[in-house]
Amino acid sequence: MPHSTFGFLFEQKVMGVAFGLVGRHLGSPGRGTFLLALNGAGELESLSFLEPPGGWHLRCEEWNAVGKSYLFLDPFEAPEFTFLAWAGIERGVMERLLGEPFSDGDFERFSSASSRAGKLPEAGAFPTTWSVMF
Repeated sequence: MPHSTFGFLFEQKVMGVAFGLVGRHLGSPGRGTFLLALNGAGELESLSFLEPPGGWHLRCEEWNAVGKSYLFLDPFEAPEFTFLAWAGIERGVMERLLGEPFSDGDFERFSSASSRAGKLPEAGAFPTTWSVMF
């Protein structure tokens, strides 16, 4: 049984972008899995809603091994459970995807956060690689 690891507002903001992307392309936010790849300049390289050979998680593992930047959304049991992960995405690139800058409060851990919530690499810093279960 999955457990929530949600603990920061920045996670929710990135989730909003991901759901918005699904809504624009599939017409049903929260119902589509996707994998978005970025090139070295932080620009869109590919966006796939079709599961790759070997599965979504294998593709993410392959990309992690070669340092590929990506954003992955898997609402496998939405609305109860949704997995969100990204790798190699700098704060400025994510803010461009969001359409707005993060604020300091986005990186403050919620007092009600699960003990399973991630730990920031540095207080108040955007993590370039992260995963969260909602």
